[in-house]
Amino acid sequence: MAEALEREAKKLSLVVVGLPESDKGSPRCDADKAFVHQVAQALDFGPEAISDVFRSGAVREDSQEGMPFARVLKVKFLDQASRLAFLRGFKRGKPSQAAFLKTYVRPDMTYRERQIDRELRAELFRRRQNEPDPDLMIFRGKIVKRSARPLQQP
Repeated sequence: MAEALEREAKKLSLVVVGLPESDKGSPRCDADKAFVHQVAQALDFGPEAISDVFRSGAVREDSQEGMPFARVLKVKFLDQASRLAFLRGFKRGKPSQAAFLKTYVRPDMTYRERQIDRELRAELFRRRQNEPDPDLMIFRGKIVKRSARPLQQP
């Protein structure tokens, strides 16, 4: 029951992973909001579709080069359509600077969903180690050959 409530609470949220923290001199929250609004504008929908942007977790200073550890950035949307547009278009909407190359977006998942996702990715890694096949990928919760997945509808 608690799983269903948590899933319902997260259905309008996305998580941006790998986005560098801004330096201490500038307001971190403003820099994060500016990044999300920049991506939203590149995807042709306004920042009014976004209800909240915040970092999750405590600031940790234990990373390389004296920069803080990059916490995940949670983005909450007002509706499902905006969330889906942001998720689908993130690659073409994010800045192309080197700092953002390892930045990606994923749905906000419950603890159980994250466990399942972690196990699936570990299985994909094992399969690629045993049979090096660059054509393997995760598609809708299963490991499939990229060439064998059904074509997505627009």
